[in-house]
Amino acid sequence: MTEPAFQRRLRQIARERVRRIRELLAEPTPARIEEALREAHTLKGEARVTGRADVATLAHELEEAIERDPAAGEAHLAALERAVQERTEPSRAAGDVDLEQTLLRVELSQVSELARASAELRSVQRDLDALTSDLAAHVAAPPADPAEDRRRLRSLSRRAGELAFALDQRTDVLERDLSELRTLPVQRLFDPLAHAARELGVSLDKPLEVTVDGGDAAVDRQVLDRMSEPLLHLVRNAVDHGIEAIDERAAAGKPVLGAIRLSARTRGREVRLTIADDGRGVDADQVRDALVARGVWTRAEADEAPRERVLSMLFSAGFTTRRTASEVSGRGLGLDIVQRRAESLGGGVEVASEPGRGTRVTVTVPASVVVDPVVPVEVDGSVYAFTTREVTSIREPSTLERREVGRAPAIRIDERTLPLHDLGAVLGGARRGPRGAVLILRAGGEEVALEVDRLLPVTAALRQAVDPFLDGVMVLRATVTLPGGMVALLDGREVVRRASRAAPQATPPALEPARAPARVLVVDDSELTRDVLVVSLGALGYEVTEAVDGARALDALAEGGFDLVLTDIDMPVMDGLELLSRIRARPETARLPVVVLTTRAEPRFLERASELGADAYLTKTAFHTDELARVVRRHVEPGDA
Repeated sequence: MTEPAFQRRLRQIARERVRRIRELLAEPTPARIEEALREAHTLKGEARVTGRADVATLAHELEEAIERDPAAGEAHLAALERAVQERTEPSRAAGDVDLEQTLLRVELSQVSELARASAELRSVQRDLDALTSDLAAHVAAPPADPAEDRRRLRSLSRRAGELAFALDQRTDVLERDLSELRTLPVQRLFDPLAHAARELGVSLDKPLEVTVDGGDAAVDRQVLDRMSEPLLHLVRNAVDHGIEAIDERAAAGKPVLGAIRLSARTRGREVRLTIADDGRGVDADQVRDALVARGVWTRAEADEAPRERVLSMLFSAGFTTRRTASEVSGRGLGLDIVQRRAESLGGGVEVASEPGRGTRVTVTVPASVVVDPVVPVEVDGSVYAFTTREVTSIREPSTLERREVGRAPAIRIDERTLPLHDLGAVLGGARRGPRGAVLILRAGGEEVALEVDRLLPVTAALRQAVDPFLDGVMVLRATVTLPGGMVALLDGREVVRRASRAAPQATPPALEPARAPARVLVVDDSELTRDVLVVSLGALGYEVTEAVDGARALDALAEGGFDLVLTDIDMPVMDGLELLSRIRARPETARLPVVVLTTRAEPRFLERASELGADAYLTKTAFHTDELARVVRRHVEPGDA
């Protein structure tokens, strides 16, 4: 969801644009009408990029009205004024759900337990202060009698042990109380999802029977918040793509009522959330054909891939077998985000489907992400951590059989061969000789061996989450509190990905300087749109420069050093198409990646941009941070594509 601050700014900017349009139409000369159309068009783009589809629709209607008859614009201006005054979020489509995100209701007894635990910790702290004072006094003036000195030291040591035990016990109680405070039954999530499924079924004329079985499963509130949107997408996908129309079900001999089942089960420290339907199922051959058509697999690879592997590709970025986007389940959120969200929490996704019988998607998530058992490791003087769910084995290097596969180092373990990587090199440092320990990391369906300097004791750690906005962008999943302080909890999926894409090398490479962040030039005449893009790209780790039109962009490009241009089409002075033409005409920028960002998704505009050499385009109609990240990374970091 777009930041509220941008929507507040949209209200201010929209009011000013409405005032300016009204002023221009008071004397409707051709030049003033053109400027009024530009103001309305810019407002449409600003509304879409900040998530106000209702305002964007009204701005588009205003454009059409002005083109027909400038005098007819007043009614549309008045409607825009009313809309921008509203402080509500964008209207929800059928099947959307409004889940609680900010309020946490707690029982008074839980607050009392926290207060008691806090008071007990404060008591232990006072006792520790007293012990520290007594110890300092003993050091300053030890008894002359050695026997008395030993007696007092034994007494101080005993008190220290008792206080350490008390501190450990009270900390455990506090962590338990905090965990209970943050834990909610999965049923709290399933009930609104079931309502969304029924509502969507009505809108699509697909009568449904939705059953919910949350059992006694409960998860951390943060997990519910992180997974609510992806699970909603799975539910909508099941209704839209899975459940057949009434006549199709009748022809297949199925009940008229389609069946959707939401269930949850606890397994150890994990919770398995399942969304199942009795719809048409997934045609694995159709998925194979789509993967071949997209160039992801060769025909031979597709034919040889087992069904489970083929189905798992449904969750790859941007995958679809449909020729046209669905307004229900294709609104800027792909199935890949379901997998990425689950894996960012240390979980995963499994899918099973049988043609004509239905599909079952199971999302596994940790019950808690506040206090988590982690495996700390030390590399080149720095300490990192992985969740225990991702570490499948820990080995001494001397117990492993080393070998080479091609030019790449590998190890033989438990009847399988795994690539061997140096964690320091994976994180951007230098590859070193043999280190002191090897851990086996499994994430994202892949497994690698990582060399580290040493392993620290497995411990339960307090986790501090990072901004969800950075999903899939950074190797950092969170920070955790260990006895030595805060350390980085690494995203195992990202570590495996980086290790897998590294060029095979049997010998240590020379230390390379750290790569500077990619530079992106954002070109748009709307200050609000530029701000949204600057915040989004900055959070993705890029250095951003702004230009208000094509002419200013050319001035910036003359100084060089940019890795990508992200430009609007409709701008004064010099529009985006002319800018694109000038960029391609200059030898020094002819190969510079250019991504077009526009509200004009009509084929003629996109074809013209393509003819001029645009590398990709993003429409403000479906602007989404994940899509922005995917497109930009594909062109500035080719190895990540």
